[in-house]
Amino acid sequence: MFACLTVPSNDPEVLEAVLEGVTVANHIFLTRKRYPPLYQSGVRYKPEPKERWLFIPQILARGWDDCEGLAGWRAAEYRMVGIPARVHVVEGRIGRWHAVVLLPGGRIEDPSARLGMRTS
Repeated sequence: MFACLTVPSNDPEVLEAVLEGVTVANHIFLTRKRYPPLYQSGVRYKPEPKERWLFIPQILARGWDDCEGLAGWRAAEYRMVGIPARVHVVEGRIGRWHAVVLLPGGRIEDPSARLGMRTS
């Protein structure tokens, strides 16, 4: 059984701190078992009606997640190959935050957009 996280905060620094823990946990999962790469896993982006932060095994089991789960998985994959990626929170829709992957040199990767999130 895996726990899921509910983070009652709208502070981007707090969100990034907790997402660092999600990324570290996902990195541990990747070191212990072979999982498909995120973009080849069949997992899709889908917004959650009730926010819960999941880990790779849970995301795979249900086949979808929203931005923080996908970004935490992708950042962990980068770390597996020695790239110091981290989850970064950016301002999204009014009153909402959006999790993306921040790579060296300031490059941003958005797994949610790549896996089906509509962008305007």
